[in-house]
Parts: sequence; C-alpha cells; structure tokens
Amino acid sequence: MKLKDILELGTYGYNPDCKVEIFDMKNFEERLENEGFHEILLPSDENATIHPYGFLIEDAILIAMADVEENNGS
Repeated sequence: MKLKDILELGTYGYNPDCKVEIFDMKNFEERLENEGFHEILLPSDENATIHPYGFLIEDAILIAMADVEENNGS
C-alpha cells in the first residue's frame, strides 16, 4: 500500500510513494518505549477521540487519526 492510496498527498508533505502500514494504536506505548518513532502527528484538538488505528509511514512516522465532529448548526 502506498501513502497516495490513503491520504491526500499535500496534507502532510510526504513522498506519495512512501510505504504506509495500518498501525494498531494498542501497540503505541510499547512501540514508544522500545523503538520509538521519528515523528508523531496527532490531532490538534486535545479532546478529539483517537481512532484505534493510525498510519505508520516508512516504519518511522506515525499519523494518529481522530473523529471529526461536524457542526450541524443546531
């Protein structure tokens, strides 16, 4: 799977041909303690609900995804 298959390319500025894997966030703490990440991109909203899976780019950069709440005007 390639990054360009999942995300809009300009969103994060990475090469569209980067290798990307689905990362199980249950393994986040263990990975952080053992191998770490080169970079971690988290949602800017501190109250956001993080999805149980994120994207791991080139086995070094983690992109955590969150639910986007829509404002329906009510």
